Amino acid sequence: MELAVGNKFASLKALTDAIKRHEEEIWFPFAEAGTCYHRLVLGSQKSNIHHLFLSGNFFDAVLCVEGVKFHVHRNILACSSDYFRALFTVNLQGTHGSSKGTYQKREGATPDSTSSDKPTQATKICFTSNIPSTTSSVPVASHENASPNPIFKARNNNHRRSSRYSKTPSYLDATCKVQAQSKYFKTKQMRRSQVTLCDVSARVMQHILEHIYGGNVTLTIDNVEQILTAADRFQVTSLVQKCSDFLSNHLSIQNCVSMIQLSTNIYGCTTLRVAARLFLLEHFEIIYKTSLEFVHLTASELRSFLADDHLNIRKEETILDAVVKWVAADQCSREVHISSLAQCARVGSFLPVLAQGLIPSIPCYDDVASAGTMHDITSKVMRSVLERQQHMQHSDFAMFVPRLPRDVMFVIGGSNFGYPLGIVEVFDSRTWNWHDIGACDFVPRSYHGVAQVGKSIFVVGGFDGQSYLSSCCRFCPETSMVSWECVTPMHTKRCYVGVVHVQGILYAVGGYDGAYRLSSAERFDPKTNQWSFISPMAHHRSDAGIAVLDDKIYVCGGFSGSECIKTMEMYDADQEEWIPQPSMPNGRSGLGVVAYNGCLYAVGGFNGVDSSVRLSSMESFNPQTKQWTTLSPMPHPRSNLAVSVMENTMYAIGGYNGVRTSAVVECYNFETDTWYQTTRLSQSRSALSVCVLSCLSNTASILGRESVDCVDDQYNDDDYNYRYDIDDPVSDADFIVLDDNGE
Repeated sequence: MELAVGNKFASLKALTDAIKRHEEEIWFPFAEAGTCYHRLVLGSQKSNIHHLFLSGNFFDAVLCVEGVKFHVHRNILACSSDYFRALFTVNLQGTHGSSKGTYQKREGATPDSTSSDKPTQATKICFTSNIPSTTSSVPVASHENASPNPIFKARNNNHRRSSRYSKTPSYLDATCKVQAQSKYFKTKQMRRSQVTLCDVSARVMQHILEHIYGGNVTLTIDNVEQILTAADRFQVTSLVQKCSDFLSNHLSIQNCVSMIQLSTNIYGCTTLRVAARLFLLEHFEIIYKTSLEFVHLTASELRSFLADDHLNIRKEETILDAVVKWVAADQCSREVHISSLAQCARVGSFLPVLAQGLIPSIPCYDDVASAGTMHDITSKVMRSVLERQQHMQHSDFAMFVPRLPRDVMFVIGGSNFGYPLGIVEVFDSRTWNWHDIGACDFVPRSYHGVAQVGKSIFVVGGFDGQSYLSSCCRFCPETSMVSWECVTPMHTKRCYVGVVHVQGILYAVGGYDGAYRLSSAERFDPKTNQWSFISPMAHHRSDAGIAVLDDKIYVCGGFSGSECIKTMEMYDADQEEWIPQPSMPNGRSGLGVVAYNGCLYAVGGFNGVDSSVRLSSMESFNPQTKQWTTLSPMPHPRSNLAVSVMENTMYAIGGYNGVRTSAVVECYNFETDTWYQTTRLSQSRSALSVCVLSCLSNTASILGRESVDCVDDQYNDDDYNYRYDIDDPVSDADFIVLDDNGE
């Protein structure tokens, strides 16, 4: 016999094992004489099982929901849910109107025994399942004409099969005669029973049963929460997981708080709980300012977020602003939490002598009473902070430690005095320090390209000091910070290559193979570990700038072999063709190009005129207007630099100034069109590459520091009795504000 129950094969095996443990046999009237089956053979006929549900054939139980009757099969439901297993295999005890209404096995009952207290046809016994449910404690079901016996009849060694089954009946008349002739179907344990389920809609129950029987369930924003609650109640864990995954992919600023609270109350929603928490940590600033749900957080929930080392805030004063808003929503009951919430701010990083920096952020109220209330709350918050500072000891190290950043910048390789380097450094945007992660397996190379796919960094091509490379390697900092994995090399050697990724696919464009400047381009699919050629560019170029904007690849400038060019081309992966774009104002090679907020930014480079002079100019390109615009130049002219955007700031790293390599790192503010300098590299270099990874689980270890918790036990209040556990924590960003001079 083959039996498939959608994706419930593991549960079927568990049921089979349970049958064996209880020495129960499954009796098949069509088998040959003297034969009985002790196990179920799993098959792949998923559609056949679903057809049983749709047709209603061979059902042995009825679920009644809102007057709608669903014909079901008890063994299939029992395989899919502990709730239904208990519902269909445990006998009932008690009379109508029982005070507790729980169900238990009847002592001394036998398969054929009867009881004087057996419910009549019109009697309903409502009970609450002993299987724990995290969503409801109300009565959930009622039995009508319930059978006192289990699904499968227990047999002993003295039991003999009836002589009427000494021969196997034909399949043609077996179906007609089975109920009339089969003692198996006549036994009381197989008598069809009806169960009435309360507090669930028929439409939702239809979805639950469709999933159990292997059918398709369409989840939408409108029905997913009802289905999730019902799946949790009936303990259909696979459907709970599907709903959890669906909601994790539909998190937003307005719903993440409710998703956190929903997942907390439902067992098995770990995916949603972790995703929603990380979403709130990452977008905390906009959530507390705009989300209507923010004030619905409990004191313990809000405290757990404010104390988290991964909270993504630009400045610690943001915490105080959030506390003021949360307390103002219910001042009478929430004022007692001001002290415990305000002390989550790392007060060692700011000096709030007055509330001048906080008060302007509070909304203005026409109502004098409302304005007075807000300022009263603000004063209490600031008083708490000042008290915290006054009692802070030098040993309160956590009060001075910046939070962990969400984004981590990796600077890889490069060249100094003509020698390729094997250095891999990371930049901590909170402490403004560079940290060498000691990637000893990395082969020194320069003039290479890097790109990020997921949480992996791919290093492509380049020059190792002796030869031009076609090799490609992958680095996964979450897995190992010293191990590099080789992947399939490119079809062509490429030095001075431009590398980007679009929708998980790597693209290597142009370059120099040791003899010619290239117009060819290749793409790499990490899933198949294969490179393939794409359409070539219209121009041969190496040392060009490359960036991705709206899933389109833009390549501009570069060296053609005889001159520095100013042309730009765009590659459309959907059309698989290169499209000419307006040229830059001036030709340049060795430039850096980034995409930000719908525009391209080209900076630095070499124009080919004077070998001792490098460019500091910068222009932006708007694809909508097709226009180039001149912007403020870099303070330090450079070519062969690395550029990247992190936390709404462009970083220009290293390079060659026409005389020597540089360790200068400069930041560009897009909003103010200004430059400022930050911490220099540990070693001067040019021909380096940079890549930014976000949401790494081991950010603290990568940056060479420990994650800290600034909460002291002496400030804990009675309401703070809950903390989330994160299996895969994400690092979120802060921001250190410098003036235009970088000080």
